[in-house]
Amino acid sequence: MPRDDGDEVEGRPVRPQKRKKKRKAPPRSVPVWAWVAVGIGALTLVVIGLVLVTRKGDRPTEPVARGDVRPVPEGSVGPGPGQPPVTVPPKTEPPKPVPPKVTPPKSEPPKLDPQGPAAEIDADWPVLPPRKRRNEATDTPNRTTVRWYPPVAGGGPLMVLDVPTEPYPPRPGPHRGLLARELARQALSMAAREEFGAGTRDAVLGEPPGDLTGRAPTRTFELAWLVFAGRSARATLSVADGAATRVAWELDVPLAGAPVLDYAALATALEAAARGPLADALAKETNAARVPVRVSDAKTPVDVEAGLKAVNYFELFRAVRTLHAAVRSGGESPALLTDLARGYATLGLLTEHLSVVSHKSFTARGLLYANRAVARKAPAGPWAVAYASCLAGLHQQALDQAKAAGGTPPPWARVIEPACRFDHVALRALPGDEVGPLAGVLRYLATQDKLARELSMSIGADVLRSDRDCFRVSGQMCVNAGELARTALTAESPRALSVALADRLAKFPELPPGATGVLAKVRGHDAAAQRALLRALEGVEKPGEPSLGCLATLVRAERYAHLGQRLLLYQRETRNAPALAEAAVREALPFLEDSPIRNLVATRLEPTAGGAARAAAQLPTSEVQVGGWGHWLNADRVVYDFDTGTALELAHADDTHGGLFDRPEANGPAAHIENHLKVSPHSPFVRVAMIHAIWDKVAGEAPAWEKEFAAHPLVLAELARKYLKVGRHDDAERAARAAVALSPDYRSYLVLMDLYREVRKDDAKLLAIMEDRLTRGGDRLEVAAMRVDIARFYGQRKDPATALKYAERAAEDTGAQWALSAAIAYSKQVGDKAKIALWHQRYQDRYGPLVGPGVVP
Repeated sequence: MPRDDGDEVEGRPVRPQKRKKKRKAPPRSVPVWAWVAVGIGALTLVVIGLVLVTRKGDRPTEPVARGDVRPVPEGSVGPGPGQPPVTVPPKTEPPKPVPPKVTPPKSEPPKLDPQGPAAEIDADWPVLPPRKRRNEATDTPNRTTVRWYPPVAGGGPLMVLDVPTEPYPPRPGPHRGLLARELARQALSMAAREEFGAGTRDAVLGEPPGDLTGRAPTRTFELAWLVFAGRSARATLSVADGAATRVAWELDVPLAGAPVLDYAALATALEAAARGPLADALAKETNAARVPVRVSDAKTPVDVEAGLKAVNYFELFRAVRTLHAAVRSGGESPALLTDLARGYATLGLLTEHLSVVSHKSFTARGLLYANRAVARKAPAGPWAVAYASCLAGLHQQALDQAKAAGGTPPPWARVIEPACRFDHVALRALPGDEVGPLAGVLRYLATQDKLARELSMSIGADVLRSDRDCFRVSGQMCVNAGELARTALTAESPRALSVALADRLAKFPELPPGATGVLAKVRGHDAAAQRALLRALEGVEKPGEPSLGCLATLVRAERYAHLGQRLLLYQRETRNAPALAEAAVREALPFLEDSPIRNLVATRLEPTAGGAARAAAQLPTSEVQVGGWGHWLNADRVVYDFDTGTALELAHADDTHGGLFDRPEANGPAAHIENHLKVSPHSPFVRVAMIHAIWDKVAGEAPAWEKEFAAHPLVLAELARKYLKVGRHDDAERAARAAVALSPDYRSYLVLMDLYREVRKDDAKLLAIMEDRLTRGGDRLEVAAMRVDIARFYGQRKDPATALKYAERAAEDTGAQWALSAAIAYSKQVGDKAKIALWHQRYQDRYGPLVGPGVVP
């Protein structure tokens, strides 16, 4: 066969033939199963690699004595940023010589200025070993060690509850909410107190156990508590019997298959156990005699009734102690049990702004004593159950319980329905002689929000005019207020606390003689006198519930809250902010000398690497709650690869209105909003979240919401913003004008301004809207912001002289950085050198040199 490359065949040249192109075979498709196999193999290799890498640092170590306290490592763990990873030689190679281990220098506590009052951190700073994650099972329960002491001459037995422990770090699965935990702990406390006449001292309440010299516990129990929302709750009381541990009592509470926790079922079951099986187990294990049931017809004294209506926790504290003393001396009566539930429920509400968890204990006691009143056939018992649920933030549960109670509510229970429906208008209409000032507090809490602050601030001011020592309202006002109002509140609150502490404690009959002599100095805001007074309260060992040591803990927590509110003022980058913050800390430290959080506060004076985290590690992580000190734990990211403080806050949040509102998911996803609706179906805050997150699903309900929440500017303003965004301009104007009529907030006016500036392009009406805000008064910063907007309006229309008048007024009223910048910019446009120099100097005096030329805002 001839070749086609031009060679000769038999002496003759052969013409090259054209090479035929071979047809390419179509690509063969890879079977799907092959791709699946490759993916599974790759994923398996990745998982194995991650396990091998993390297993080394994931081995459990021995827990320290207090299992709920997280130590902080002295040095770094693993290679630092930018360092190469450690390589492992293959088995065939000889092992490389290991360099001698270099012991890192011992970590020293921060050294603070010794000249400041009580500024140095304690010298015996504990050095804690590094600890990795504990490989605990997901269903590890919360635990509390409980010690039972026999009676002494002239007294009864004593039960001491330690700080609870829990798995750390928290893992998803069980419900770790603080209210559910406290329901179990306080049920055990109530069983000891009411069934055996025992005194109780609880570390969560900050109650010292007193002098235990010569007394040894006859029994040491462990209370374990594990809840799965929608499934069941299980409580066990175990006792150590030699080397073995046996269960003395257990309780299983089936829960409805709902995504939110059924607190009514928990409280009912635990209260019944406290009167029955749980008390029987305590009697068997401790050989203590049960107190015979004594039912009396005692009525609540008139002065105690006045204390129950008070909105300062000093008067409420004294009223609750008086009620406990009446029960201890004369036996339970329907009126006394009902009022105990009222007192504890209100006490929980008025202390929930504090960083201590005692308010959860008070709320749990309110729910338990209300159910005990029902069990003792108290006529107002069902209303007490609804009242306790209402103040706990379980609004739908409270409405259902109030409906089941039937009949006419007692005067104090008339706040239940309007409070659960956030009807601040109806709360205002309630007669003050029947419900007391609590209606004003509930009215404020129904409207408080940063985005509709004018209405809530006016309501809060009304409360403080009549009850200046209502620190629940003043504390929340400091969070929501503008900068100027916050400055005034935070400057006044510490001295108001000193006055309230001296005046209110003077009425306590149990006040030790040594404490009465320092009340005058305490009233004068003397730190040493306050320390002496609170230490005297902690030293009182007379029977009484709650102990005076608990009140001392509340006062110290209030001092810390006032400092935190003050420091909020100095978060902005201003020239003198560090000096002001340091002065505030130095002023507060002497008042916090005996507080567990004192060392954490002291680290602000000289922040060092890990100092705040090390101080926070000394505090029990089981006490972390939203808005507390848990964020300081986030500094330790070498050991834990997630935000530990936030994880604890979320784990400890309850399925109440406040707990659901404080979570980051408050504005979504839809499942979280649905859960919030189940708990609080009439909340305006939930409606705002729905408008923001799931508008497509709820747009048809907007007209009905405008009617239902016609008195809530927060909902109306959010509807106006959404209407404007989707092009419903007439609806936007109607809702915005309704909102500003109730509360002249800057953000509501912005909707009208954008409408007439961008859509309708009507300068005359735009200017009229802005001028209207100036006539409404209110927060000076908001008024100044509107003046700067008007200045911008004239500046854009080539009238810098008029613009300068408005900018100068804003700068004079507030001294805000943006107002001073506007005054400088328009002074330059006018060309007034004197005013340019004046406003430059004022800016420099307050904020430092102005970098770059003034820019017209």
